[in-house]
Amino acid sequence: MESTNFSGADALLSDFLAQDDVRLLARDAGRLLNCPLLVLDDTFRIAAHYRPDGFADALFDSAVRMGQITYEAGAFISKSPLLSEGKPDYIQIENSDHQRRFALLVSSGVRLGYLICVDAGSRLRAVPEETFRMVERPCSPSSCSWKPPAAMIAPLKPPKKS
Repeated sequence: MESTNFSGADALLSDFLAQDDVRLLARDAGRLLNCPLLVLDDTFRIAAHYRPDGFADALFDSAVRMGQITYEAGAFISKSPLLSEGKPDYIQIENSDHQRRFALLVSSGVRLGYLICVDAGSRLRAVPEETFRMVERPCSPSSCSWKPPAAMIAPLKPPKKS
């Protein structure tokens, strides 16, 4: 898997807030967590994905190609007591060698969808919770130190009179 050295928090917040690009958010989150991942909307459709070089998984590839996750994965999300409590949950899905970590994707208290990280190298359980929190809750009241560029918050100028 590829390894990238960049400021993870700055890149994530820039992609999420300033650029409004979920594909860049998925790419930077995948690089930060060092894993393939899917970003789902609240209807279980794939909004974006990240696949590092050298990663192969037929189930992941099929989901990306179809634009949605399997019924089994959707049922797991719907029935998981941990996800219902806002906590992440792990599952081993049939037809894949890799366990998945399912978590809510939330910003400012609003559920945007779900994040599914594929544990391709059996490393995800070693990732610090604050790293996951930064990815899964890019701008929660307790963790958002990002300040928008001045151009984003400049006061509106009244229209010129003709």
